[in-house]
Amino acid sequence: MIFNAFRKKPLFFTAIVYSALIFFQNQFPVQLPSHDISLWIGKSEAPVFLSGVIDSEVEERETSYGDHLVNFVLKAKEISGKENDKPLPVTGKAKVYLRNPDKNLNYGDEVLMRGDLRGPKGVRNPGGFNQKAYLERRGIRAIFYGDTHTEPRILSHHHGNFFREEAITVKR
Repeated sequence: MIFNAFRKKPLFFTAIVYSALIFFQNQFPVQLPSHDISLWIGKSEAPVFLSGVIDSEVEERETSYGDHLVNFVLKAKEISGKENDKPLPVTGKAKVYLRNPDKNLNYGDEVLMRGDLRGPKGVRNPGGFNQKAYLERRGIRAIFYGDTHTEPRILSHHHGNFFREEAITVKR
């Protein structure tokens, strides 16, 4: 009986099932691991040291006032309040923004950086771009702004997917 009704009005029943899935998805929030990078947002007023592996293509651009801006996605590994403190393990991804780095950073590099860890902003204007939702759909829950006075340190190379690394190299 239900199958006959579904055959007669497939869009109606598809809409009901889809609505139920959306309703139940919003009823059970995602539980973050206890060592997720987003849990560090706002814990410290001072800059933090963050290490991890570059997990996206490194995008570069020049500004109209002569600065060299670099951004990429970092798969976080460790975080600490000071450089000599024992680093704590973290998981998750952070969008990283650096200004005028001297080093040539590439996909798969393991790096250590000093800077500020912040949460992404939501909608600023009604109907405008929602950076927080955009980044969360990509699994990114934190933003890291590198310190302009401290250079990122490359700890090692080639920690990413070999085929993706080669594709990025060929693209460039």
